Amino acid sequence: MTLYRQVLLLLLLLTVVSLSAVLMLNIKNSSESLRLQQQVSTENALTSLGMRLAPVLQPYDRAFAESTMLAAFDGSFFRSIEVTVFANDEILRKDNQAQPAGVPAWFTNLFEIAPVVAEAPITNGWTEVASIRIEAHPGFVQAQLWRLSMHLLTFYGSLFAFVSLLMMLVLRIVIKRPLAQIESQVNAIEQREFGYRIPLPRTRELRQVVKALNHLTGILSEQFKANAAQLLTMKTRLQQDPETQVANRRHLINELQSRMSDQQPQAVVILSLHDRDKIRKHYGYKQWLDLLQQSVESLRQVFSDQQVMIGRLSETDFAVLIPVLPEQDLSEPLAKVAHHMDQLHQQGIAPLPSSCALAGVPVAADDSVTDVFTRLDQALRDAEQQGQNPWLWRSNTEEQPLRSGQQWVSLLRQRIVQQELQLRKQPLVAELNGPPLHQEVYAGIKDENGTPLNAAIFVPVLEQFDLGCDLDRAVLAMLQQQAPFDTPQVVNVSLSSIRDTHFLQALAEVPTAERSNLVIELAEVYMSRDYVAVQSFVAVLRSLGYRYGVDNIGVGTGFDAADLKYLKEIRPDYLKLAAALCRQVDEQNLTLVAGVVNTARNLDIPVYATAVEQEAQLAALQSCGIQGFQGYINNRDER
Repeated sequence: MTLYRQVLLLLLLLTVVSLSAVLMLNIKNSSESLRLQQQVSTENALTSLGMRLAPVLQPYDRAFAESTMLAAFDGSFFRSIEVTVFANDEILRKDNQAQPAGVPAWFTNLFEIAPVVAEAPITNGWTEVASIRIEAHPGFVQAQLWRLSMHLLTFYGSLFAFVSLLMMLVLRIVIKRPLAQIESQVNAIEQREFGYRIPLPRTRELRQVVKALNHLTGILSEQFKANAAQLLTMKTRLQQDPETQVANRRHLINELQSRMSDQQPQAVVILSLHDRDKIRKHYGYKQWLDLLQQSVESLRQVFSDQQVMIGRLSETDFAVLIPVLPEQDLSEPLAKVAHHMDQLHQQGIAPLPSSCALAGVPVAADDSVTDVFTRLDQALRDAEQQGQNPWLWRSNTEEQPLRSGQQWVSLLRQRIVQQELQLRKQPLVAELNGPPLHQEVYAGIKDENGTPLNAAIFVPVLEQFDLGCDLDRAVLAMLQQQAPFDTPQVVNVSLSSIRDTHFLQALAEVPTAERSNLVIELAEVYMSRDYVAVQSFVAVLRSLGYRYGVDNIGVGTGFDAADLKYLKEIRPDYLKLAAALCRQVDEQNLTLVAGVVNTARNLDIPVYATAVEQEAQLAALQSCGIQGFQGYINNRDER
């Protein structure tokens, strides 16, 4: 029972006892007053009747005496009148034993009234001729007392109802409302929501409690902000180039290695600026810095895809990692970048007519990072022989021709429509050989020859031709055919699905009982691409009863989500670290992992590692506080 109800019941009980005592006292006093009035009335009646009987008793006239007694008895409140005539010792008596109507027996027993008796002699001159005795009827007093009690009970009942309502109102203001606010704030703290503040109540004891809770909430809020700011500073220092705010060399190489490990079709473009020393000597550092920043902006304008990463390799060189379609030719975007660089000279930003050289190569399936940059360097040297702001795209002519983009689209659409997808699942566990917390679903297809193709190969096709929503809906439909599940199934969704109401409709059509075992996962990069759509999407997910997580945490640079402040608003059920952070467990990456874990821990959000393959790697990540992991180390990759 709540404190409010306990206090209210105690006060109501005390009020009932108090009003009952007052009611009983009033009834008792009223009964004494009514009995006293009856005694006075009886004595007056005795005197009056004696004076009327005296003349008819000497000489004695029995008939007249009886009629006089009857006249006095009728309409009066007497139980009996008795006259004893001394002349012949005759007794004249009238009795009324009837009980008053409307008075319950329990009341007459509870408030028993002693009968009033009055006696006196009747004299005629100096001679006593008779004696008279009158006994008043107590029932008539009890009848008046009953009516009075009903009036008092009505009054005190109304008073009790009014006092009860008043007590409820006062207790609600003084106790219940502050306690409810305290409970709400405690729940908010439990849910890691630190923006809630309670107005100070008037009750001194509760006021101190509220002050303490508000202070605690403020401390936790500041701690989260400090951790988020520290994480942003750490990411900036460890992953970004301070002059251009793009990825530094180490972060870029790690991301390239991660993409190559996942067999994602990639191309790498390099932009090399010329005459650094000459520009800095003759035009100053500010001119050189402007050229650096505008060169990066040119790359961003041309390569604007969400999966593109721009990084700085050296003082003069920038590289761009670009997801590409098979046999895609990047000559046109390279020409656009070169044109932008020409315009920089016309605008006075590039002091020399020829400020750079551009080259690009695709990444082959069996390439190493060294192979890629060796071919890039050779392509760059070849490009520099071609004139002003030259560019060169060098494809892998040695590889066998692959299907074109349109052929990919045709193949994917056919597999999606016919739901001929190959679903494999990778478990996420809290410890080695432990039970899975969930299973992440990966979609693949088979080509015309039956060769398996994983999603990383055709993701660029999905994004360029807006097929992501169709694929996600097909995966969702195939999972429903396999339901029910003992372990939650995780589905990665594309940004096009987040923006598409048809995908939300498909989620709404999933039976309610199956939604608890279906988890939606979205990439952190979506926060910078379309945060409003993400907010709306997760709000619908919550209303439908789905859980969701955010993956690929920690590799983005240069966008507002880098400090994880968005976590306070969208409140995911978990975070998954990017594979590039987990594969290279050096000091810098582990520092970032620890920063992400500490920031998420303030919101009670678990952090999971990905791409875990070795026990030493796992031990290093667990030392940073991760609460689960997935990867080939589990040896449970189901196909």
